[in-house]
Amino acid sequence: MRTFVLALLCCCSCSLINGCKSKSTEQSASEADLKSLSGKWKATSAEVGQTPLPLTARDLEYIIDGDKLTRKEGTQEELFQIKIDASKSPKTIDFAKLDSNGQVMKHKDRHTKGERDLILKGIYELQGDTLKICLPGTPIVDRPTQFGTTQLPDRMLLTLQKVK
Repeated sequence: MRTFVLALLCCCSCSLINGCKSKSTEQSASEADLKSLSGKWKATSAEVGQTPLPLTARDLEYIIDGDKLTRKEGTQEELFQIKIDASKSPKTIDFAKLDSNGQVMKHKDRHTKGERDLILKGIYELQGDTLKICLPGTPIVDRPTQFGTTQLPDRMLLTLQKVK
């Protein structure tokens, strides 16, 4: 009986230690990706519901600095807080739209009649200097599970190239 209890304690201890290592590994993978995402990005292609969107003559620019993303289109700017999880498959990215005071904006939830944070939940793929992001068209739609725009008509697929 004593041997069984010791074996059980060893297994539990190993599970806890491995769980901590796993969490630490997840964090470091996300931190490494976040660091790789830092910089200026230009849109090279975009599509919604399998329809390619023309990239206008105005420059569409994305600047990532830490956990903040600034989207610039001409003279207009939007600020987002981003949160990524590089341990998921596919990797996940959340965009929380910020107001001029740096607070997460709210939107009316037509189902609960209350307010919810304005967050778009997407997935991303980073290959060298190319970033692919797939997002739902609205914050109430679930996170995409695969890249592409055939799942829903308002699904958006954006490809960005890092500016050097």
